[in-house]
Amino acid sequence: MDPKPELRLSERLEPIPGTVVCPSCGERLPSVVKKEAWIEVRVQKGWAAAYRLVMRRGRPVVAEVRVFPSERRRDVPGGWSEDPGSVPAEGIPGSALRRLKVSDAIRLFGRFVRTWEERYGAETTERVFGRHGFRPRALRVAKRPGRAGRPDEFYARWAAAYVERLAAGSRHPISDLATRPPVRIEGFDGSDVIQARNTVRAIIQEARRRGLLSAGLAGRAGGELTDKAVQILRAIDTPPLANR
Repeated sequence: MDPKPELRLSERLEPIPGTVVCPSCGERLPSVVKKEAWIEVRVQKGWAAAYRLVMRRGRPVVAEVRVFPSERRRDVPGGWSEDPGSVPAEGIPGSALRRLKVSDAIRLFGRFVRTWEERYGAETTERVFGRHGFRPRALRVAKRPGRAGRPDEFYARWAAAYVERLAAGSRHPISDLATRPPVRIEGFDGSDVIQARNTVRAIIQEARRRGLLSAGLAGRAGGELTDKAVQILRAIDTPPLANR
């Protein structure tokens, strides 16, 4: 059975390498607490992917990716039974690897955090995720763009500004736009660097989703304006006939 997207947080004791075995209980002592956060998703029929997330510079990033057969029972987050019988004769197909998207894991993580806040409140969410080193407050600006009814014109302007930064040779167009946004956003605080970048990143992702900006190479800034975006921008910049 292929799993639905799932967030799995784990805390477990692991022995420190090289430690001695307790003669009474047979366990290695001392141990350390190992905390992990995994986003598990279906990549295609029969195969699942697990993305391990960690916090770096105030935002969640993917530190590890695993692909394994989908199984009905998975006791260990980010893992599988390791039963050879669960693996098809041909092994992992190349198409499963090509469908891996780091951006999907980050987007899903933000969605899970917001769901936690809605169900259990901000305080509980901060406490639970804080134990794993995450700061839910930094993710609140990454709500799905478009909920406020923003039109395609809004995202087309951001997409155009993003492409302009790329054309100028910028290696960090998201940071550039967070510092100097091309369109005014109510409540946007450029002084909060992490939140500003998350906001811009979400806007650019929405522009791609709406078909205004083409996809770039995996893990790298890139993309071009689509014909749809060009037409929208031309319409914006062309004055009505009565005003010509």
